[in-house]
Amino acid sequence: MTYDDMYPNEPVDFWTHDNADDDGVIKVSNSRPCWECERPTAFVDLDFQAHLCSPECRDLKWNEYFRALSANARYYEGMTTWPPQT
Repeated sequence: MTYDDMYPNEPVDFWTHDNADDDGVIKVSNSRPCWECERPTAFVDLDFQAHLCSPECRDLKWNEYFRALSANARYYEGMTTWPPQT
């Protein structure tokens, strides 16, 4: 489900976040392609500062980020997937 589906009537500058570990998303006045799937969206992820259309696309980008970080950081110890596994 996309953010547009989840928050269809919210005004520009509407902000939401799923948990304390993320800065959330904000609705902006211009639609752009989602950074992951290229679906048009008016929501910008505040952690990545990029248009992301859904929690699923956001999770895919976090997983890509953690894979790149763990593959390239010599002394990295920490999370390797998003959302964090408990």
